[in-house]
Formats: sequence, C-alpha cells, structure tokens
Amino acid sequence: MNFRHILQQERSWDGLSSKKLKVNEIEWCYSEGGDPTKLTLLLLHGLSGTRDNWNRVARYLAAYYHVIIPDLPAHGETLVPGDFDLSIPNLAEKLRRFIDAAQPNPNLHIAGHSMGGAIALLYSAQYHSGSEIFAIGG
Repeated sequence: MNFRHILQQERSWDGLSSKKLKVNEIEWCYSEGGDPTKLTLLLLHGLSGTRDNWNRVARYLAAYYHVIIPDLPAHGETLVPGDFDLSIPNLAEKLRRFIDAAQPNPNLHIAGHSMGGAIALLYSAQYHSGSEIFAIGG
C-alpha cells in the first residue's frame, strides 16, 4: 500500500494543493487551500506529526479562509540535516522566514497543536503581535 499516494489523494479530496518553498537551507513542503484574498489560517502540527494531521479540518476551513499547513522542519516531507536545531525558538525563527517568503495575507491567524501551539505562541510573541493564536494542547 502506497501511503504517500493515499495522503496526496486525501489532500486533493480536501481541496488542498501540495507546494514547496525553498527558504535558505530548508525546502518547506506545505498544503494550501481556499481563497488567498481571504483571512489566512496557518495550521501547525505537533511533535512527530505532519501537515496531513490537519487535512480533515482544513476541508471545512478552506471554504471560508485561506489555509496554509506546513510540514515543520524534520517532519513529513520538510527535510533537514541531522544536526538541525529542533528547539522551539529555532523552529519559531524558521517559521518566521517561511511566512515572510510565502507572503500570506497580512491578517494572519495561527492554530497549533501541542508543539505547534508552542511554536505559534513564541512566533506571535516575538514576530507578529497582531496575529490571533489558537493553541491546542496534547
């Protein structure tokens, strides 16, 4: 069974397209859906998760929002070197660079689960005081 193909099919059913964006040393893989002129929701998965954890939620959100769901560094298809710093502060900084390069709607809202929630909180505190945060424990 080809799980990668199944996940690609699920993204397609959920109205998401798969994209890549090279930012410095990281080639980010992410899903995107909805209308880019609408408010942007950035969804962050937890430790050992992937962007696909959000697929079935994104299906409903994409009708009303522009949705961006990255594979965080060292997760899913976003690969990094073995000595990459996986600390929350470093991941928040790398996320800042990803967001700057992706240039979503400036009215950005972030939702994160578990580790993704910690990254969202630190990112918003340090870089984007105007963003709304929804952190989900786990």
